[in-house]
Amino acid sequence: IGITDVVPGSPAEQVGLKSGDSIIALDGLSVSDAEAINDKFLSLKPGQQITLNLADRDVPIRLGTNPEDSTRGYIGIDNLEYNTIYAPSAVERFGNAGIAILLFLIGLILNVIFLSLGIGLFNLIPLGPIDGGRMLRLVLEKFIGSKSAGTKIWMWVSFAILAMIVVNIVIGFVR
Repeated sequence: IGITDVVPGSPAEQVGLKSGDSIIALDGLSVSDAEAINDKFLSLKPGQQITLNLADRDVPIRLGTNPEDSTRGYIGIDNLEYNTIYAPSAVERFGNAGIAILLFLIGLILNVIFLSLGIGLFNLIPLGPIDGGRMLRLVLEKFIGSKSAGTKIWMWVSFAILAMIVVNIVIGFVR
């Protein structure tokens, strides 16, 4: 986690933290475990002594009182930026550009998979003009035994499904 802003007069400034420092752990707890580090930050109390493990040094710091909530500890770091550090073996093998290309391709493949699944599932909705509607119509006609009765039920189901889709779209825009 990169420090971008330190509040003047805060405990962070008093111990020499500055913009550009990188936090790699808090009391030995790695920042790579985002949920655990967030829970740790939220559990800090005023006056508590912690150690920020930076990339180049360890900094002990006594917390102040949070100006917005007197029950919580205060470090005085205004903005943090989350940086991803790749394994040195991966950087050596692929280079930074290779890793970026690999991550792009993985994201692209995942997006294509989810888009294909979404389109396929939508196509199965029992709505008149798409495949799911055609399948429903054939099943209804076969099981009911009457082509006109099956078509009538199929139309009502198609209108009901279409109405649900339209209502969901409208609600999305109204919010």
